[in-house]
Amino acid sequence: TLSLLLLGAADDLRLLAFKEVLAPMIFDTGRIAFINGWAEVTAAQIGTSSDVNPAIGQIAFGQGSAYVPLPVGTNRVFWQRVDGNGQGGIVQDRDPFITENGLVYLYILTSDRDPVIITDAVEVMTDVIALPTAADVFVEVTPIPRTRIRVVNALYEQLPFDFVANGEIVATNLGYGQASALVELGDFITVPVSIAQPGASVPLIQRDLRLLEVGDYSVYVYGAVGDVSMIAFSDQGLALGSAPPSARVINLAGDASITLGLADAEATDPNTPSGGTAPGIPIGTLLLLQNIGVQSVSPQIPTFGGVRDLIVVDQRTNTEAARFRSFNFVSSTHYDVVVTYLPLEGVLRAFILPY
Repeated sequence: TLSLLLLGAADDLRLLAFKEVLAPMIFDTGRIAFINGWAEVTAAQIGTSSDVNPAIGQIAFGQGSAYVPLPVGTNRVFWQRVDGNGQGGIVQDRDPFITENGLVYLYILTSDRDPVIITDAVEVMTDVIALPTAADVFVEVTPIPRTRIRVVNALYEQLPFDFVANGEIVATNLGYGQASALVELGDFITVPVSIAQPGASVPLIQRDLRLLEVGDYSVYVYGAVGDVSMIAFSDQGLALGSAPPSARVINLAGDASITLGLADAEATDPNTPSGGTAPGIPIGTLLLLQNIGVQSVSPQIPTFGGVRDLIVVDQRTNTEAARFRSFNFVSSTHYDVVVTYLPLEGVLRAFILPY
């Protein structure tokens, strides 16, 4: 849906074409976007709690923001002026701001008086990601705990490797952006591991992999060939095969300043050139995840499904780090969005891995 908004005073009008996101909403989460229609506020930042939300960025007069999630219930929303020296004073503060299930909000700042707030009702996704419960089990059994691992190749040079754990061959000639099958290793939490390029006699890395407890893990091999790193994330809470397709972000950047977000947008032509490095996420996008720190994994979230654009956001600069155009999200499939980074090149790289 495209809305045309006339903003400003009679002698200084701006016409803004704003694309509304009326896709189904994740249960118990609101959705809001902001438009600066007050000419006296040349630029502003938005707070969605007690602090400014860096994912929204600065909004100049006559411009709008991407959509961001808000929890259903009582929130605080404020506008803070940005002047030549950085942050200025608060020009509008709505506390409380009540967010309801199934409503999308468009908050338009027009003056220091009450804002214009437009709401639209949308479908709420009632399918939730859940692991099987005891009620789903027909035969009561006592499982014997086992450690199982799958290995993911995220080497920056995109070279294949062989992976051996506890004497078991987990993967051979595993290509970049690929994952091995789950391999059972017994009831171990400390596993000796060797990683080598195919046919090489000297391993790239040889050390113990220490796990928190017996269970299922995804092991990510990343970094440069001369400085290979390895990290394991537990998959015990990962629900596979749920009806709505789901996603999570794996941040393998080695720079502690890099935090990531994940955004959804309507599908665009795969041949469209990159949007460049200008700050700001385009209007019509919806932030699904934010503040994903280095060497960490985000929560698993449902996606809208179908053919969509998926955007990895570099929250240091509020820019697109990667955009997967016209990606087809298949029902009952989970997707890992894996992001790597080499400080010497200063470039974030990402790929999507389906399960």
